[in-house]
Amino acid sequence: MPDWRPTVLNPKRLSFVQTVCDLSRRVEISALQASMQDYFKDKRKSPWHRVYSDIEKYWPSKDANTLNSALLLIRAGVFAALDMLSLAIAVDASTNEILKAFVKESDWQAGRKAARSHCSRLVEDMIERGDLRHLVPAALKRDGFGYLLRSLEKARWDEFVSAKPKVKRKKLDLKGLEDSIIGRDFLKEQMITETRIPEDDDRVESLIEAYDHYVIEYEVSRRSTLSDSSETEQTTLNGSPLEETVRQKQKKTDPVEEGGETDQAELTEFVSKKPASKRRKKKGRKSK
Repeated sequence: MPDWRPTVLNPKRLSFVQTVCDLSRRVEISALQASMQDYFKDKRKSPWHRVYSDIEKYWPSKDANTLNSALLLIRAGVFAALDMLSLAIAVDASTNEILKAFVKESDWQAGRKAARSHCSRLVEDMIERGDLRHLVPAALKRDGFGYLLRSLEKARWDEFVSAKPKVKRKKLDLKGLEDSIIGRDFLKEQMITETRIPEDDDRVESLIEAYDHYVIEYEVSRRSTLSDSSETEQTTLNGSPLEETVRQKQKKTDPVEEGGETDQAELTEFVSKKPASKRRKKKGRKSK
């Protein structure tokens, strides 16, 4: 990366900006997180609320190139510290906007949650309008946004289906497939590099058949996957099934293993309160 340091550095006003850029350049994410946590303890020591106002006021106007490099470092550092580096390029929002959502909260946990929730809403909006190019499923899952993958997968598939190749002006138009994420992979599998093929080309018929077969195969696979999982399955914030989370809690409080009768009773009340009350009534009748 080009040198980010301005030719005339104001050590007093830009010292914190310099620290953030240095930590980001050295990929010291834990140190950045510690600094963001310290913001809620000592704003003078870690003035995250002033990063961009200080840059606007004190960065030399003639150092545009170094400013761009510094802004890239700050953005990468902030998104990495908030555990959502996959969105640094994807979301169309300024780093200052993310920081504003962070600093308005009362502590690190609340600030981190607010910033991530803000970015999650931005990703949802991107998916709705079909802006999918920079949304990578594996990266989103790694950063705890797995709960967005189902809608992302559907949007990608809808994009592919709507890009069905059609003959226009005596040529098979493949531009739509080339512009879609699944479509590009499909064309690679078919070893097609052109975006338009003459309708009398020997490959046209086989390509359309391959496309139709791909659609049918995917739909069958998708229906099979949906039938194996509950349609109303809920997920936690990081995308893990809620049912699995409950099972893990139930295992930890199993009275057979740990003798935790109180914990097990509380879990029973949580899962099914009415049956528990009915059981108590039945016992009462027997005593009579």
